Amino acid sequence: MAKPRKIDHPKNTQNPVVANTKILEQLDDNIRFSYKYLDDSHEKFCVYQKPAEYFVKLNDRLKHLSSITAKEFQTTPSKALRNHSFDFTNSKISEDCFGIPSEEQIVDKPWQFGITGNEYGRAHGFFVKNTFYIVWLDPDHKLCPAGK
Repeated sequence: MAKPRKIDHPKNTQNPVVANTKILEQLDDNIRFSYKYLDDSHEKFCVYQKPAEYFVKLNDRLKHLSSITAKEFQTTPSKALRNHSFDFTNSKISEDCFGIPSEEQIVDKPWQFGITGNEYGRAHGFFVKNTFYIVWLDPDHKLCPAGK
């Protein structure tokens, strides 16, 4: 039986994961999105019956927002984005909180942004550093219904 040959692999001086992490750190201010806390079973914020066009518009908005910084998002309100923080104690808001575990330790301030002008509703969530955690997709404006 022949002995297995030893193959000399070139020495990698830098781990590619570490190199990629360093590149990402250079873009650290750009908004990132997470669905970690997405509540897709909430009866008011269910999107299962929405047409594919809704998700195309959502992805377009997320792509656009990924090119700006979290600081820009939080300090420069835009009529096109309809981006702003909100307060659950406001009588116009239909919910008391997001209802996620340890919310009082995680959520500093809830935020929302429009997916399009008005037609596709909004996304609600919160920031931790430059990651926006989407909790609710609200295509029918049920968090702050008209006339409430």
